[in-house]
Amino acid sequence: MLGLRLSGRALGIALAYAWVAFPYSLFVLSTNSNDTLIAALLVWALVAAASPVGRGVVIGLASAAKFAPLALVPLFATLGRPIRYVLAFALTVVIVVVPFLPDGGLRDFYDTTLGFHAGRDSPFSIWGQEPGLDWLQTVLKVGAAGLAVTIAFVPRKRDVVQVAALGAAALIGLQLVTVHWFYLYIVWFAPLVFVALFAAESGKASPGAARA
Repeated sequence: MLGLRLSGRALGIALAYAWVAFPYSLFVLSTNSNDTLIAALLVWALVAAASPVGRGVVIGLASAAKFAPLALVPLFATLGRPIRYVLAFALTVVIVVVPFLPDGGLRDFYDTTLGFHAGRDSPFSIWGQEPGLDWLQTVLKVGAAGLAVTIAFVPRKRDVVQVAALGAAALIGLQLVTVHWFYLYIVWFAPLVFVALFAAESGKASPGAARA
């Protein structure tokens, strides 16, 4: 659907094939995790880019499933009519999160999600293996946060393909500073990278090359 909207059937088929042929999409499917849900929701957020309510709802659903898409909230907010977008985002998060809050309320919710990950030890990243690099991780965290905010305003005008590239950069920056990183997280940004690369190449192709 996204490929069709951007450039036509050829790009749509290429993007679908890229996802099916991508080894990590099969890996996530084999582990029965919910990480492909994030990939799907971020793709549909691009499909709904022109609708502030639509993209607010989809980004809200993605952020409620995993916290990583919160890094994309500023980027999608500046695509137009931010107030409608923010209201749709906030209402969606409330609707899907509040009914499932633990008995301890917001405190327990924080302790078992963000609080847990904030103090988590893990051998699956360089940060978990070498505590002496805490200073570097802190510097990169500031950089990743700065990137997520900066891309909301620079460049001032952007199309859907640029939004895909910028969103991928924000998610990759976030993952670079994560203590507990795992291969399943690759699919969060993979579709956005596919869109950015494939759409750029389809724009370069001549009509004759496209027909061939």
